[in-house]
Amino acid sequence: MSRIHLIENDRRMVRVEGTTWECGYWVVGADTADKLVGGSIYFHAKQSSPSYFGGKILSWRIQQKGEFRGKVVFCFESSPTFKGLLAGRGWGAGSKVVLKD
Repeated sequence: MSRIHLIENDRRMVRVEGTTWECGYWVVGADTADKLVGGSIYFHAKQSSPSYFGGKILSWRIQQKGEFRGKVVFCFESSPTFKGLLAGRGWGAGSKVVLKD
């Protein structure tokens, strides 16, 4: 299963409804974002810390206005099972992406 681990200390998470959330603003290519849909998203305070939040990626969009115009926003279904995971090695620029077919 594809997954992305992100350093998120700004808490730019917005509850959309129930357990559905959005979080942005990320520099992720459209092809990569497409491959992550249906996969997992994990949020970490730092690379060496376990995830504190996350879920299953439902969709993504490009922010159209403002300071973060052009950045990716992920929509995901949160679940407690996405807490406490260590990402391991392979980080770059505040993220780690693992794509699986």
